[in-house]
Amino acid sequence: SEDAASDGRQAMDSDIPAGAYAKGDHERYSPQLYWAAGPFSTLDEYVVSKQRVSGGAVATNDSYVTNKAYQIEVGYVLTGEKASYNGVNPASAVQKGGWGAWELVGRINHLEVGEEAFNAGDAAANTSARDATAFAIGLNWYLNRNIKIQLDYELTEFKGGAGTATAVSDRNDENLIVSRFQLLF
Repeated sequence: SEDAASDGRQAMDSDIPAGAYAKGDHERYSPQLYWAAGPFSTLDEYVVSKQRVSGGAVATNDSYVTNKAYQIEVGYVLTGEKASYNGVNPASAVQKGGWGAWELVGRINHLEVGEEAFNAGDAAANTSARDATAFAIGLNWYLNRNIKIQLDYELTEFKGGAGTATAVSDRNDENLIVSRFQLLF
């Protein structure tokens, strides 16, 4: 279509998104910190993402949307081994008759969608979540240096996202249980 050709998107009409879409420049800044001392560790991150967006309800104006997010994750190895960015090396591996290493972990993370998304009509003010905050707790079992089993629970709370055309309300909380079996080589 002519619109697709004029704004740099390519291909056929079926490839053109019906709503808002990313267009052009994207900047992302994401400083991180990892620190470990004995059995304790923390991994912290802050992200600012600025993306050019087009095709929303006010399609005549491209807009830049700036989203922000952070996470703070902490861990403590209950069996006393040293925490490490590369995992935990159990003092007593399961295949040698031991219990492996056990690590308790917790995390909080938050996402805030830029107000520009709502002002420009790229996101529906009544039915799109404006931010989400998640709280998680988990247990990691290192059977040996190469095998890890995880079990995590996470609760996510939303602001917005469940409204109607005339009213704003918060989306229901989400509860999630996740397990993972990991082989490390």
